[in-house]
Amino acid sequence: MVTRRLSDSWSMHDKARRLILQRRLPLSHPKKRVFSTDIAARPRCFASCGAVVLRSFGLAVLCFATVCDCHDANPRIQSAGTARLRAIADASTRDTDLIRAIHSLGAVNEPASFWTAIIGNPEFSSTHRRRCLFAFFRRHAYAGITLNELLQVGSVGEWFDDDQIVDMTHASKVPVSRVGRGSIYAFRPELPSSNDSAVYLRFSVTISKEELISVLCAKVVRRPEVRIEETGCAEFED
Repeated sequence: MVTRRLSDSWSMHDKARRLILQRRLPLSHPKKRVFSTDIAARPRCFASCGAVVLRSFGLAVLCFATVCDCHDANPRIQSAGTARLRAIADASTRDTDLIRAIHSLGAVNEPASFWTAIIGNPEFSSTHRRRCLFAFFRRHAYAGITLNELLQVGSVGEWFDDDQIVDMTHASKVPVSRVGRGSIYAFRPELPSSNDSAVYLRFSVTISKEELISVLCAKVVRRPEVRIEETGCAEFED
């Protein structure tokens, strides 16, 4: 009797133990149930969503960088450059503000026609036009440009009289280097006799004044190999 009760008791204990083990089975044997349930699928879902989010974020960054690259890297700099050009193109701009605007310009982004439109416009003062003339040569008569190309963007022959073009090849002091045997000419805009401001061009070859003037007037270069090797500006105040 006692043995049976003990046996029955043990049997009941054994059943309870098996029941507990069965309830714990899903946790102790994950391969059977855990990864086949919705809970088990969430990690893969999270990983997939995370990858999509990262890809989307990367695409957004790339698009933003592309948009920025299509415009000026710094919009403030672009806006400042536009404001300076606007001040230069305003005939009422004071001379001190004009000088500041011209010398504050950065890389050459404006067309040569911006300057030539002012140089040939009598509505601007002679001083305003002269400062723009110097700016034109500094910014667009760059080293390596051919004389033919320069004449295509600027009516140089209309800006100077014959006596304002001076052969300075053998002068003692010029604001350009003496390299090679090319001719050096000074172009003096209309100024008071006491003002020696001038634009200096050093050419790649020797060219006489007569030939240079005929080229400037006709805008036809018989020697297409003639290039500007260096541009120098000596600008003095009246």
